[in-house]
Amino acid sequence: MSEAEFLGYAGSLAVAGLLFLILAVFGLGQGLVLRVLDVLLGLAFLGYAGYLMVAAPDEPFMTWLVHLTPAAGLVVALTARRRARARLRRLEEEHSAKPYAGQEAAVTTERQPYPSPPAPLDPSAPAAKRKPEAATPDGGKSTGVASPAMPSGLPKEAPAG
Repeated sequence: MSEAEFLGYAGSLAVAGLLFLILAVFGLGQGLVLRVLDVLLGLAFLGYAGYLMVAAPDEPFMTWLVHLTPAAGLVVALTARRRARARLRRLEEEHSAKPYAGQEAAVTTERQPYPSPPAPLDPSAPAAKRKPEAATPDGGKSTGVASPAMPSGLPKEAPAG
């Protein structure tokens, strides 16, 4: 393996690790499980790139899957973002509509003014006849001032005796 291939491989590992960590930080509509997986993959890729640069083994483990993994991660993140945006749009449409928008009230009668109040409240109505004065506590003698009975029907003062 040439020095350029080795540095290119280690560099692609580092870039893939940084990409996964950026996806984990921004989320892009991914759930918790996918974000944790992004963190783990990012740390693994960066760790292996660091190991290759420090240890410089003669025969490093190389695979072409290193270049497919970040692409798959981007596809998953962008799909999750599109689904999250569609979910938000659907929720906005459901909650921004007027309530009962499809049920317009059919107005078939014309509005009428309020009717005139009943006779006791109408100032032009004839006055009601007065009730006879209630009996006074002094044996029926009238003092000229009416003494109305209590709401219970009992006199205001108890009779003496």
